[in-house]
Amino acid sequence: MSMTKKNIILIHGWGARADKLLPLEKCLTVLGWSVKKIKLPGFDLANPLTSWGMQEYADYVLAKIKKYFGLQHVYLYGHSFGGKILLKLMSGKNSKNIKGIILNSPSGLSRDNVVKRYLVLVVAKTIKLLLFIPLTKDVAKKLYDFGQRRYYSKAKGIMKHVFQRVVKEDLKPNVAKIKIPSLVLWGKDDTLTPVKDAFFLQRSLKKSSLVIVDNDNHLLPYNNPKIVAQKIDQWQKTLS
Repeated sequence: MSMTKKNIILIHGWGARADKLLPLEKCLTVLGWSVKKIKLPGFDLANPLTSWGMQEYADYVLAKIKKYFGLQHVYLYGHSFGGKILLKLMSGKNSKNIKGIILNSPSGLSRDNVVKRYLVLVVAKTIKLLLFIPLTKDVAKKLYDFGQRRYYSKAKGIMKHVFQRVVKEDLKPNVAKIKIPSLVLWGKDDTLTPVKDAFFLQRSLKKSSLVIVDNDNHLLPYNNPKIVAQKIDQWQKTLS
């Protein structure tokens, strides 16, 4: 087990897998970090036996932190749904040995049509209708209806109910309870988790630093893992 002070756990977003963060892991390793990626039930691992919500995912992640790094100091990175897990986890009494968290465009803050935004984005990316058709209310509804059918046809078993539970939970009231240092990372052009949420976190977290990356979006850790790794490393040095 590594004794470096630069231990970090990476948690991926909804619909992804742990290896999606492999490029970020490699960039952090070059900078001297000891990195572990968490595989989540319903994604890399088998579906949970019951309909999990945010608390169950937070408890699962906490158990993995203890397994991987024990009593050593550790930093936690979460992208999108992974960031939402951290918001849930760190608003409880779980900060022992956790030196700081990196919230990369976490979901669960903006409540305005979050499911619709998600599904429209998926459909638009898949069939590229938005390049040719004005996004009127009627078109948006058709996209949403099509996306909803597409999502549920791909969801397996209990994960349909898990999705419904996790997207409904509002974590804004949890943010003020987080006391440890936090780095907030955002792509300026993010349309899935709006950049206004980044400023909300900056105002609400008592020990926060904010970095907004120009010309990038919700896929920031996949598009620019080197930049994300550098920002994490620079921030960590300010805490040492």
